[in-house]
Amino acid sequence: MGIAERKEREFVRRERDILDAALELFGSADWQAVTVEQIADRAEIGKGTVYKHFASKDEIYARLASDFHGQALDRLERIDSGLPVLQRLRMIIAIFWEQHLSGHQYQHLVQYCEREDFRKCLPADSQKHMEALDARFQAAIDTVLRDGIEEGILPAKPREALIFGPIAALNGATRMATSCMPSGATPEQYLTELTNFILAGMLYQDWLAEEGLDSEVATERALAELREMEAELEADGA
Repeated sequence: MGIAERKEREFVRRERDILDAALELFGSADWQAVTVEQIADRAEIGKGTVYKHFASKDEIYARLASDFHGQALDRLERIDSGLPVLQRLRMIIAIFWEQHLSGHQYQHLVQYCEREDFRKCLPADSQKHMEALDARFQAAIDTVLRDGIEEGILPAKPREALIFGPIAALNGATRMATSCMPSGATPEQYLTELTNFILAGMLYQDWLAEEGLDSEVATERALAELREMEAELEADGA
């Protein structure tokens, strides 16, 4: 191994040490009060060394958020587009659930980095990187939504209308799961209930509401319709 290669590997390793140290500190309630000096101390390096890798604390925020999203995105893009729409939707929900549950220390940080005022203050290359991740996310989600609409499984609505409810449910559920999981419920059981609730809402509750059904009856009927559809899909695949 040449000198240049060794230096490059050391640079990458040290950068990872900085990010790991920052993530540990950002897991606390007062994470925004963490200083670059504290990050350097945790990483056992000098403060100036941190600035050789990141021009500001915001850049550390952005890099950690990008790493978090990138891990989920890699899994999303590996979903087989030939699978049934319902199966792909379940896989997407499970990926988001597992990613947030295993990386709960990222939650406040990721939400903060989605703010428009935060992104505008980042260097141009960091903004472009986050925008590229957003575009890949949209493409991965849009593919299954488009297929669902074309197959008559999902209502023909704009993308934003289809995903607002599911995203809100997922964000709320992951926050609950990291702080107040329902008594006696395992993460797997919680995920099953959450997934059924989200899919029932996406697939059926709209037109059930048009029939004048109240929320509880509409939900029960939507879940029954969902189970029937999945049973038919399983029978077809047998």
